[in-house]
Amino acid sequence: MEKRLISHSEAETKAIARAVIEDNIGKHRPLVIGLKGDLGAGKTVFVKGAAAFLGIPETRVSSPTFVIMNVYKGEYRSAPVVFQHLDLYRLNSSYELYSFGWDEIIRSSDISIVEWADKFVEYLPEDTIWVNIEHIGQTKRGITISIPGSSIG
Repeated sequence: MEKRLISHSEAETKAIARAVIEDNIGKHRPLVIGLKGDLGAGKTVFVKGAAAFLGIPETRVSSPTFVIMNVYKGEYRSAPVVFQHLDLYRLNSSYELYSFGWDEIIRSSDISIVEWADKFVEYLPEDTIWVNIEHIGQTKRGITISIPGSSIG
């Protein structure tokens, strides 16, 4: 199922991210969200909203463009949650993807949000939730959420 939303600000984008996590945590293990969008579209802003929902201060969240992955410890309903934020922008081949342990990484976390996931669609789980963020204006974004095998209310 697919749902298209309009965000008028970073705060709204973060709220959408929190809603996506809240609606899907526990339904998928691990929960994998693939982010698509141009540079500056708001992918890291989305990740900051998800992190905040898990009790991780937004100020700790930065794009892992040069390190590929950041791992955060959060919590949901008083239970610990391992949250991974990956950025595949600098990777150019499946060899590079697997050279840092992709299979183990993607299965070892409770939640993984992957920026530039569309570069490696075939290597993500079938039940990956896809979020496409598009520039519409200075602060306005179109956000399309695709959840396989589900209906979005």
